[in-house]
Amino acid sequence: MTTRSYQAAAKLIDAMAMRYEATFSKASRDFWAKELEHLSESDLQTAFDRFCGEYESLPYRFSVSAGLLKQLRPTMTAATVEERLYACLQDKDPCAFLERISPKLKKLAVQGNLFDRQLSATDQNFRVKDIARRFMEWQANESKGFKQAEPEGDVKKIEFSSQQMQRIQNPLRGLPISEAAKIAAERLSKKDGGTS
Repeated sequence: MTTRSYQAAAKLIDAMAMRYEATFSKASRDFWAKELEHLSESDLQTAFDRFCGEYESLPYRFSVSAGLLKQLRPTMTAATVEERLYACLQDKDPCAFLERISPKLKKLAVQGNLFDRQLSATDQNFRVKDIARRFMEWQANESKGFKQAEPEGDVKKIEFSSQQMQRIQNPLRGLPISEAAKIAAERLSKKDGGTS
């Protein structure tokens, strides 16, 4: 946010006021310039051009502020989020890429284990769709003022003991089916207390 971007946004507001005979109070003009100052000059010009094209097809005395808000808010759909998630997988630092878009999106991607290189294309596709759906739902709730509590401090991670991670060889491996079935039946009858 720079003085230059603030001034560019203020000039855009003045241009709209003159072109459409809209009256912006100083407070309103300053408010809109502050709202728009994070955008680049080229983004502002693009939004202004689109606004002019759409506004001129609307009924006379349509609310300029409502139209301006509509044009400058990006179209955010699940498909847009999915596309950004796929794009991040091509980046050398996918976490930093998502952090620049939204820290919440990055958090959901990490929680969803999206960066696991062992994932098949099908699993990755399911995860991308699920993360995008969760992010859109979170964003919709956030815009309505419904803020969900987040865990504080370090998130508890599930850890497995080395014993739980050991592979156990199948003792019946390599035996003919009839012999393996006989041994399994004997073990089962011993487990049940010898009653069969």
